[in-house]
Amino acid sequence: MRKKFNIIIIVMDSTRARNLSCYGYSRKTTPNIDKLSKEAIFCKNAISTSNWTLPSIASFFTGLYPFQHRILNEFHKLSDSDKHKTLAEILKSKGYETVSFSSNGWISKYFGFDKGFEHFYEIDKYTFPKNKILRYIEYFKAALSLRDYGGETINKAVISYFSKRKNPNKPIFLFIHYVGPHHPYNPKRPFHRKFSKIYPWDIITINKQIYNNLYPNYYKGVWKPPESQLEKIRDLYDGEIAYLDYIIHQLIENLQNFIDIDKTIIVITADHGECLGESRELKIIGHQIGLYDDLIRVPLIFKHPEIGRTVIQTQIQLTDIYHSIVDILNGRHPLIIRKDEISDNSNYAFAEYYPPPHLLRKMEGVDKKYIDPRICVRTNDYKLIYAQSCKEFYDLTNDPLETKNIYSNNRIVSSLEKELRRFSGHEKMKIREVVRSLGL
Repeated sequence: MRKKFNIIIIVMDSTRARNLSCYGYSRKTTPNIDKLSKEAIFCKNAISTSNWTLPSIASFFTGLYPFQHRILNEFHKLSDSDKHKTLAEILKSKGYETVSFSSNGWISKYFGFDKGFEHFYEIDKYTFPKNKILRYIEYFKAALSLRDYGGETINKAVISYFSKRKNPNKPIFLFIHYVGPHHPYNPKRPFHRKFSKIYPWDIITINKQIYNNLYPNYYKGVWKPPESQLEKIRDLYDGEIAYLDYIIHQLIENLQNFIDIDKTIIVITADHGECLGESRELKIIGHQIGLYDDLIRVPLIFKHPEIGRTVIQTQIQLTDIYHSIVDILNGRHPLIIRKDEISDNSNYAFAEYYPPPHLLRKMEGVDKKYIDPRICVRTNDYKLIYAQSCKEFYDLTNDPLETKNIYSNNRIVSSLEKELRRFSGHEKMKIREVVRSLGL
């Protein structure tokens, strides 16, 4: 009989890989995750299928790319069809107790993400109390970086759930989505000043300006935050990551009172990353625009009770988590380890961006290159981003931050275009026709 390991999957919202210290970042943002990574399968190049939550998590739960599952914007929902089981449905059918906690509003029953979960908890990060006095108390706490934006709330809810389980010996699949490093950038004390001396009025001003001016003024060039302000945004973002590292450590420490962590699969990853005003072809703050590595290259640490420290250089996609869990259920090594041995296809990773209507409504008058749909194909060395109004090609070895677009019709670009055609199943089409066929 195959072992049924407990499975915990933790998603950190808007967390780009390069800002974690275990990925070589100069700041010690993630000491606890660093320690866990030394005992786990460490994926150096994990690539999300999209640059924002809804299509990315749909890929995560189904093992499909956005053009396949078609959960592309707020008007699409996960299908009730039995043709393709979600990860939670598969685990439930194998005798797992399935439970989810999320402080991201996109991860909701409304979009069908509760499929397969026996218990599905939605914890709203942003809602302030309706009572006027209580609301102002929360405003005051937020201004002083005393407000919890979901991390502590989720942890308390998870521990409460585990303390009341009717059958504590039953294998459990626990999915947690922390909003964490997401605008507003306001990590709870003392993490708000972990990387620089920032005052409450700085935090209020920065987040208010982003809220009021990002769409469309920033993308029209009307609002240009000075570099000193962008540095403070980056300091706060790193503080958010450090705070979330602390929260995740607290969660795992407390869960040891209820389950055997040594017999538990623990996956730590992100749905997508974040841009913080870096100078590129497209200057971006936040996400939902573009397919740069800051948006799609995410952390992936996969701790398996029977597999020690393993570094994976090959590109991994978040869809591979789905297939890896299925492999483990069937007694095989996870796909993320086997991918090198399967085919040359593992050399390529893909991501798609379909601008959602809620974003387009905010972007009137903005240059078309910012709001065009786009698709990208990536190797460890090169990356091609294709949109109708803007084509980008980067040498990731010599330009890992994608600051210099060197697009031209050369041999490497042609080979990447060929892979895009193969990826879409339209190998005989021209690349422009392929993009149209995907609805891009």
